[in-house]
Amino acid sequence: MEALVLQTTQYVRVVAKAKRIACLAAKKSDLAAKVAAAPR
Repeated sequence: MEALVLQTTQYVRVVAKAKRIACLAAKKSDLAAKVAAAPR
């Protein structure tokens, strides 16, 4: 039972990290798109 709890905790951490990375990537690409679309 304890091993399962440990696995679940690790899984939740990995998912949270992945979400954070995805969010940062989305912000970066959004920023890049805005810069590219900006009139020069």
